[in-house]
Amino acid sequence: MTIGEALSDAGYATGYFGKWHLGSHDGRLPNDQGFDEWFGIPRTTDEALWPSSPGWSEDIMPAERMMEG
Repeated sequence: MTIGEALSDAGYATGYFGKWHLGSHDGRLPNDQGFDEWFGIPRTTDEALWPSSPGWSEDIMPAERMMEG
């Protein structure tokens, strides 16, 4: 049982907001871990570069998108 599932079973509404460090593939996102909702980036900031980051180039890596579930 995941922490999100345990809290939901206890009657709590659950949410996760921020960086998600457990993977971005199907089965690994917060909703798959029992959270009712989430909003954030699916990886750490060292993997998810932003256009304002030094050395960032659209040719090498597209800008990270915020995800919601």
